[in-house]
Amino acid sequence: MIKGAPKTTKGRWRQFVHGLMMTLRGALLLQDTPHRIALGCACGIFVSPLPTLGQTFIGMILAKLLGGNVIASLPWSWITNPFTTLPIFYGCYRIGMLITPGEWKLVSFKRMGEIVEKFNHLSMADGFATGYAVVVDIFVPMLVGSLLVGALSAIIGYGLIVRGVAAMQERRRQRVSHWQRNSGRTPAVTDDAI
Repeated sequence: MIKGAPKTTKGRWRQFVHGLMMTLRGALLLQDTPHRIALGCACGIFVSPLPTLGQTFIGMILAKLLGGNVIASLPWSWITNPFTTLPIFYGCYRIGMLITPGEWKLVSFKRMGEIVEKFNHLSMADGFATGYAVVVDIFVPMLVGSLLVGALSAIIGYGLIVRGVAAMQERRRQRVSHWQRNSGRTPAVTDDAI
């Protein structure tokens, strides 16, 4: 029996990127106003670099409190995943070191990787018990840097997304209108639905 070639890393990478793009596209094509969709996305973008557990839930709560679309906030917290966590957290830590007042001990990227690796092997109870002693010099600058990076990213993201969603919705209206003119059918999508 002849079998096809095994899947390559390039194929898996393309599949991952395609899945990610379809998820983000789905968030942008929600049936809501551009402002609410962009505000929900901005809430998700804001919480994505935060060094906390439950970023998805924090983004959802923030979107609900600010009147944004809760569903649109979901995929943005996936930016920090096991592959991107350390570079994002270290970048936020270094930015936080620049703007946080006080004397803080500088930790190298390698040392932060060792700390993260150490926490990966601890239980949750042990992590909380020993965590404070290990990360006290890292957490405050990292949190300050994460808040700054998250706020700037959310502001830029909101501006880009609100324009992009408005353009996508206008394009959808034009396509539906063109289809209706050419087919003679009644409107399936109204301006209120978009």
